[in-house]
Amino acid sequence: MILFRSIRRATTDRPRQAENANCGNRKENFMSSTIIARPALRAALATVCGVAEKRNTIPILANALLRANAEGGLSIIATDMDLMATVSLDATTDAGFAATIPAHALRDLEKKAPATGHVAIDALIEKTTRRATADERREAGVNPGDVFEVACEDCTAALDFEGLRMTIPGLPVADFPELRIEGEIKASFSIPSAALREAFEAVQFAISTEETRYYLNGIFMEARQGKLRFVATDGHRMAVHDVDIEGAGLDYGVIIPRKTVAFLLSIVKAKGAAESVDVLINTVKARFTVGHVDVITKLIDGTYPDYQRVMPARNPNLVIVNRKAFTEAVNAVSAMSSERGRAVKLTFSDLNGGNLHLIVTNPDLGKAEMSIPCDYSGPCLELGVNAAYLTTILKASDHETVAVALADPGSPILMADDHGSVATRYVQMPMRV
Repeated sequence: MILFRSIRRATTDRPRQAENANCGNRKENFMSSTIIARPALRAALATVCGVAEKRNTIPILANALLRANAEGGLSIIATDMDLMATVSLDATTDAGFAATIPAHALRDLEKKAPATGHVAIDALIEKTTRRATADERREAGVNPGDVFEVACEDCTAALDFEGLRMTIPGLPVADFPELRIEGEIKASFSIPSAALREAFEAVQFAISTEETRYYLNGIFMEARQGKLRFVATDGHRMAVHDVDIEGAGLDYGVIIPRKTVAFLLSIVKAKGAAESVDVLINTVKARFTVGHVDVITKLIDGTYPDYQRVMPARNPNLVIVNRKAFTEAVNAVSAMSSERGRAVKLTFSDLNGGNLHLIVTNPDLGKAEMSIPCDYSGPCLELGVNAAYLTTILKASDHETVAVALADPGSPILMADDHGSVATRYVQMPMRV
């Protein structure tokens, strides 16, 4: 990190004396240490490496910040400037200890170092002052008569694995960009970790990866009638999941980015994860606290489409079908075509108490068809759907059977489990066949 300092000339003699006095570098060294249990360090690095990128155009973003906590212990922090994770852990730490170390490199070194109970990390900060170059003076707009000094900071971390000692160059702690929740908190609530995991897993597959429609690149979350609702769609399929939770106080919807969703899932799925997640939300950021892990994320700045407009209000024709058999049949007939967007034709009839006939036609290869039993007593209906999208919906459910509600060949298809629960619903748009 470089800081500029300017000293204005007062007399014709003083500047020359000052410049002569500052020709050599002035050094100032600071050292602090921490001792961490290896298992705790390994777990913390596994978490923050889910945020820090190995290679980054901004070097500091590849680093983890290790910093002493005011109340004792140590925090390990990583960020990509949109998402920040902080892991707090027990450690014997000097007050004021701070260092930035390449996160993935530190993780690899810890994995390969000889088995020891603890690791000691020394942070050495060397501050030097030198005269500025002509380019630095010009960049800062310094008057010709001013004495101008540049303050530089070199950071080094030394790791001691009870015999093996490694030295890693770091970057200035002051360069590390931290995210903070600032301003008025609009919503504050807690949700069971298992419920958040179930919600994310139920709808995550439908998040769009199309960057041009960035507002679909996440999960929409809103409070509605005593429930917390999670929605994801890519315009072709949609997943909606409700969690019973009172007092969420989220008067407007927010969009949680795709990377944040995946990262939070990895935390709540981890062995020994806390039983609840504390959530704070303002207009631009959200904070999720899961035990000793604190996650701050920017929210997607965009307007989520009115998803309720595509939710079928009345699909009177109900089909109950075995989910595994349905999935296997779709995969089997889809083998006739290698095209991801190939439509599968579904024919529902009341033949023999209910029959579902699937057909995929390939002009170059031929036709594949298969029938499976189902529970259906309505009129014969034929419609086409994207086979790949249908498969992802069927795989997202974990129930033995699935309920398919139909209106006509041109209307959206509504799917859910057949136990009468509406906690999770799926909508798929039909295709022409």
